[in-house]
This record gives sequence, structure tokens and C-alpha cells, in this order.
Amino acid sequence: MSAPPQHLPATVPPPRTQDGRSVVVLGMHRSGTSVVTRVISLLGLRLCRPDDLYTAPDNPTGHWESISLVAVNDRLLRQAGGTFTAPPDLPDGWERQPVATAAAERARAVFGYAYPTGPWVWKDPRTCLTLPFWRAVLPDDLVAVYVHREPLEVAASLARREGLGKARAIAMWERYARSGLRAAAGLPVAVVRFQDLLAGPEAAAGRIMAQLAELGVAVTGDVSTAARAVSRDLPASRRPGLTLAGDRDATAAQCSLLAAIDALPATAGRFAPPDLGAESSSTTELLTALRACAGRAGPARTTRMVRLIRHMTHI
Repeated sequence: MSAPPQHLPATVPPPRTQDGRSVVVLGMHRSGTSVVTRVISLLGLRLCRPDDLYTAPDNPTGHWESISLVAVNDRLLRQAGGTFTAPPDLPDGWERQPVATAAAERARAVFGYAYPTGPWVWKDPRTCLTLPFWRAVLPDDLVAVYVHREPLEVAASLARREGLGKARAIAMWERYARSGLRAAAGLPVAVVRFQDLLAGPEAAAGRIMAQLAELGVAVTGDVSTAARAVSRDLPASRRPGLTLAGDRDATAAQCSLLAAIDALPATAGRFAPPDLGAESSSTTELLTALRACAGRAGPARTTRMVRLIRHMTHI
């Protein structure tokens, strides 16, 4: 793995887009953001520099994300008291607070290191949480692509990769989805459904190309080549016909959020988030407990938190 040189000057600007808009891919972990990012790159947008590209055994076809920018996002989450598996509840306007604004110039320099030229496609699921910060750092001619996957399939995949319990995975999905969609307000947005990509890769790649072109992204690649990036093998976490909407453990807020996402249009020139409702109280309590447990809590409090987390996440 590589990391950006420590001597990067703070004045390095992020790459300006040329010949079309750049794309930020949003979506919960294990939602298909990696394969969608690869498809978009094969349609003509640049990935990060090769020596900054992250790969790992849990995703052998590639994560297609920048090691350097994952580190920036992780640092932002730590500064807010959370992690990517115990995401913080970031209040409106957090990106304008001194801790965030102090990080902006360095983040801009790191982005310029990772993506020296545009137009580019950038993916990191953590950006669902940190997008307000990046919108203040990056050029204003972005297009967001939101990738949606059935939450119970996300939970099954996270159980295999991270060993996370169902309740924790669904709580993460709820916060990531609501945060990412709200943060995308005002941007051109395309919505991609993971199940459509698996069901018909070439047709789905063609739709993605048309969606991006409609939103001002210069897509010049070959659809058939892009479609070949999609594995024909269904992931082990596929659960055909199973939906969070019919799950007895799902909260009303989670079911309402899922219905709102299912009803999103394929494209929006200026995205106006629908009514996404308030977060489930159980999600707030669980993620707060996880962060408290990971923090510097006293032994007695930590023991109580561990018991609560085990009860709520079945781990």
C-alpha cells in the first residue's frame, strides 16, 4: 500500500474536471459500489493513481478506491468520535466547524495527489458520512451516483466480511443511506440498483452510461467492455425475494427509508431528497453505545456497553 508523501504542499488544488463532470459514488459498504465504480471507469472516467489503488482478498476483483482518501475519511470519522463501523452522528454544519475546516487544505492536497487529472470517478462508502466536507473541498461540478442494494443482503455480506451482527449492519445501513442522500441535495444524482446490474450487466451498464451522459458526464467507453467487469456469479449474500420491508426486526423508520429509496428516480438534475424521516431510536442508541465502548470509558461503563452491544447485535 502507498500513502501520499508527507511533504505535500497545502496549496495543491484538487484536479479540475475537463471535458465533462467528475463522479463521486455513494452507497453503503457491500452495496456494489466497487463494481459500479469499475463500470464507470471503463466508460471513460479516471480512477486514482495506480500506486494508490486499494485491493484486498475480500474483494478480489478490486475495491477501486484510493488508499489515501480512505485514510482522510477515517481520520474525519475518528475526529468526530466514530469509525466506519460505528459511524458518528454528524450534526448539520459539522463541516464548517474548526476541526473540519482545519483539515480542508490537507484533504485538498491529498485529493490532488490521488487524482492528478480529471474527469475522475471516486468511491469510498465512508463518503456517505463525510460528503458535506468534500463538497466544500472539491470542484462544484460533481455528479453523485447512489448505489442501492437490499439491506438484508448488505447485512449478510457484512456478517461474512466483518463478523457483524444483523442489527448492527442494518443500523449502519440506515445511517449511511440517510446521511448520503441528504448530503447529495442539490447535486445531479443517478441511482443504480445493484440487483439490476447483476440481472443484466450489459443492459445496466448501458443505462448507467445514459444516466451519466444525461447529467453532463463525458462517457466514451464501450458498454460491452464495462459490462464484463460485472461477475456473472451471484454473490453468496444474495437473498432473492427477501426484503427488509418484510423482516420482523425492521423498524418503521427503516422500512420507510427503504420505501423512499426504492421510489427514487433514475436521474435528477438537481437532487431533492424525499422525506427520509428521523433515524430509528434503536439505531441511534446502538451506534452511540458502540462508539462509547470503543472510546475511553471506565471499566464499569465499558462492561455495561459490551453487554448492551452483544444483546443488540447478537455478537
